[in-house]
Amino acid sequence: MELALKGSFFDNRIIAEISLYKNYEKNLLTYLPVTQEMGYEYKLASGMDISNQGLELNLSASILKNTPLKWDLSFNASYNKNKLEKLPKTRRQL
Repeated sequence: MELALKGSFFDNRIIAEISLYKNYEKNLLTYLPVTQEMGYEYKLASGMDISNQGLELNLSASILKNTPLKWDLSFNASYNKNKLEKLPKTRRQL
């Protein structure tokens, strides 16, 4: 899910954007260690769930627009939080 808002001011000289997002991914694949008697080190397993959420902010301004010299200024900031929600079964449970 994502929610975004964009606005411009002063004849598009200043543009502001903000985005909020939240994602949840289920049944991702990961490698799990297995015993060496199986003949290999890892086994591909599904069942990992991950969530992430965050905020992005973008500001841009046209300082000099209608002159021979064009000058634009941009600022970008973001915050992201990832969380491992669920791990697949361990090798003892496989």
